[in-house]
Amino acid sequence: MELLEKVLGKKPNKKLVEKLTRNLAAVLAKADSKLVACSDQKEVERVRVNLIKNKLGFTDIEKARKVLEDVCQKTKEAKVKDRLVFYYLVIVQLKAIKKYLGE
Repeated sequence: MELLEKVLGKKPNKKLVEKLTRNLAAVLAKADSKLVACSDQKEVERVRVNLIKNKLGFTDIEKARKVLEDVCQKTKEAKVKDRLVFYYLVIVQLKAIKKYLGE
């Protein structure tokens, strides 16, 4: 949560962080999968398909890619891109918090 607060400049949505933590528990437990590499286009595409398309139902590929590009830019200075933080930023930028939370 501290890392998210630092990136956002404010307190993150606690419900969203909790749900992401639960949903990503298995992924976050593995050192090689808990990070997102923006330099790996296959990985970025996986995020687009698995999170943006499958979880959020967002089908505008160009907008999804733009959001991913923007999040990669925002996190550019961080050598290590934590998957939870990355997903959080994507969800927020897509204005899909309620959808992800099922509200």
